[in-house]
Order: sequence, then structure tokens, then C-alpha cells
Amino acid sequence: MSKAAQLKHDYLMTLMLEVDSASAYPIGMTLSGNRMVAPIVGGTFSGPRLEGIVLPGGADWVVVGSDGSMKIDVRTTLKTTDGAFIYLQYRGRFIASAEAMQQLHAGTQDPLTKRQSSPRSIMGRAIQSESKLPL
Repeated sequence: MSKAAQLKHDYLMTLMLEVDSASAYPIGMTLSGNRMVAPIVGGTFSGPRLEGIVLPGGADWVVVGSDGSMKIDVRTTLKTTDGAFIYLQYRGRFIASAEAMQQLHAGTQDPLTKRQSSPRSIMGRAIQSESKLPL
């Protein structure tokens, strides 16, 4: 038997998004589930080599399945402390208790409550040559 290849990875950052779930607009029911879009109004990120703010204007494209889980497709722009802009997109799955999901959809969940998703893929690109980030 062959050994599975190991994907090399390094911790990059912790991302804290401010998502206005109370203002999410419904797209409607589809074969995949209930589709909606929730605006990203800000946030922060920090790590060993990256830190800065999340710019308003991004969104979380969500499909809520019949089991309550959410497929997420997040697209947003980050601005580093040294002025570089990074386009960030990630997809994944978000699972929480029924109570937490009700609070999330009603916009009544404590904004400091941490939630974790499991991204399947992450894309990003710095677009300022003076940045300390390797391009």
C-alpha cells in the first residue's frame, strides 16, 4: 500500500468576521436547500505574518440544508496593516445546534460568540507590491 501524500501547511491567521445575519436577504428554496446572502460588515485578522481589518462589502453566500447545516461560500477583501489588499474566498460547511442556528438567523446571537467552520478551499492574493507578503 502506498502512503497518502501529506499536504504541507502553516498557520496563517485567525479571521474574525462581523456578519450581519439579521440583514441577510433570502434567495429562496432550491434543490440544495434554502439559499441566502448575508453581508460582511467588517472584522479583523491576525497571525504570525498577517494582520489587519476586513473591509465591508463582502458577503457569505449560504445554503441551509434540511439537516440545519450550512454550506458557506465567503468572499471578502482584507486590508493588511501595511496597506496591502487581499481578496479572500473560502468555502466550507458550518454546523451548530438548532438553538444556535435560530439565534444566528434571528440576529440575536452574541457577536462575540466564536463559531468555527471547516473551509474546503481558500484563495487569496495580495495586490500591493510594497507589501511584506510574498506575491
